[in-house]
Amino acid sequence: MATLVVIGLSLLHQVASAHQPPTVALEVSLSAPEYQPDEAVTGEVQITTSEPLVGRVRVVAIDEATGLRVYRELFSVRFRRAGTKRIPFTVVPTPAPNNSYRVVATLFSLDAPHDRTRLAKATTEFSVHAAETPIAPLPFWLSYCADPTCGGQPPLVVNVCPETNPSCSPSRQTTVVPLLDGRQINQVLFPIQNPNGTGVTATLVSGSGSVIGSLVLSRTSPVILKSDVDVTLSYYNVSPVWGGTTNLEFVSVTLTSAEVVTTVYRHPTFLVNDEVTQLHDRSREIISVESQIAGIDPGQMHAIFMPSEFATLGEGNFSTGNLNIFMNYANPPYIDALGSIYAVVMPRFAHEYVHELFSEVAQSHPGNYDCLNEGLADAFAFAAGFLPEQDFGPVGLRGTDFNQGCAAITQDPEIHDAGNCPFWQVHRLGQLSQSFVASVLSPQHVIAFDSCNLTSAQTGNALIVLFSEAAGVDMTQAIDMAEIPNAGSYEAAKQALGL
Repeated sequence: MATLVVIGLSLLHQVASAHQPPTVALEVSLSAPEYQPDEAVTGEVQITTSEPLVGRVRVVAIDEATGLRVYRELFSVRFRRAGTKRIPFTVVPTPAPNNSYRVVATLFSLDAPHDRTRLAKATTEFSVHAAETPIAPLPFWLSYCADPTCGGQPPLVVNVCPETNPSCSPSRQTTVVPLLDGRQINQVLFPIQNPNGTGVTATLVSGSGSVIGSLVLSRTSPVILKSDVDVTLSYYNVSPVWGGTTNLEFVSVTLTSAEVVTTVYRHPTFLVNDEVTQLHDRSREIISVESQIAGIDPGQMHAIFMPSEFATLGEGNFSTGNLNIFMNYANPPYIDALGSIYAVVMPRFAHEYVHELFSEVAQSHPGNYDCLNEGLADAFAFAAGFLPEQDFGPVGLRGTDFNQGCAAITQDPEIHDAGNCPFWQVHRLGQLSQSFVASVLSPQHVIAFDSCNLTSAQTGNALIVLFSEAAGVDMTQAIDMAEIPNAGSYEAAKQALGL
């Protein structure tokens, strides 16, 4: 650490005796010139004398603003001969932050019973600063605003009217500002609700964003909301400040472990028990188990769990492939419908972490691996015990019944359904084990194919080889059940692929 040393005044001590007075030098130093409120302010007094000496050192710390003493300590010293001694000290408790302080060390002689002559004095200074609140990370689609206009963009303007008069001209307005830890962010998603139960109609007047029903999606910040109806905003029933600013405030909490740095955004009234700790601990468990199954350790993850208000891009669940996972835990009504926040978000977290594992071995899956990546993420999380079966199959996101094969998916392709359906056939045959999904993740052969083209024999043959080598048996039946063209057997598929 940096050391600040101030050489003290060397004062000759006129001793009432025949011999010459000793020459005394005093120095005081601190371990650093600046401290945080929880840091120990430590230092050292160094005394050098040319003669034997009996004395006492007084160390005081003084608040420069008030002149008040905040610390005082006395130390006895004895020199039998010329030399140097060092006396450590600690200013306790640490003084108040945002102030400057002066440390004064004074050496007094005690050579005679009533002699208290000052021999030397030295000073130095330090300051205590309030700990800065770390800025919470944001998902890649959000940013903090540098100014109230968020870069000079025009605000989103929304009119809210009664359903019986949807084209009304409201006479009052409020400026809605989304905040995380007191910092304005550039986008927000929130519902407008009428606590009286009567319907309202929201209309986009101007600005970058959209309104769907009573749900407002703003691509800029702030939002100008106009209404003569007494509505509430967000899923946390925030009452507007008409004629002023309505802050949609959220706070963050960050927990750190070897497996993951977890940041949770929440409304101040929500997740007030041990939910944040549970989200962190359950994330650690998923990472540990899935990493062990795969035999792959990408490194420490960074995970953000956010409410619906921050999910302004897609569904709000993403993995970036560079150790970042972003999760949308939705909102209180949706959480209540599913039973718990963990039922909402942890199965999808297990899915997203498999994407991080996949990114470590993506070179083993040349070609368009998008559907394979999505299907494997659900199959892996299911085999690991973290994803409920109904989230895997047999009914796809667009209503396709995987038990009837995958041909219908080709008429209305959806990346997750196209990925899940072939793996579902493996599950139907009782072969979807943890060792199976780990082997598909890190295959024996590197095969280039389009995993989203379920009408291609190249895809069918590649999946036969991948699945057969992962299961240890010929899995042609699974590909036949998926209705994907193929060569008819594991050996024939290998030959067709030139393996």
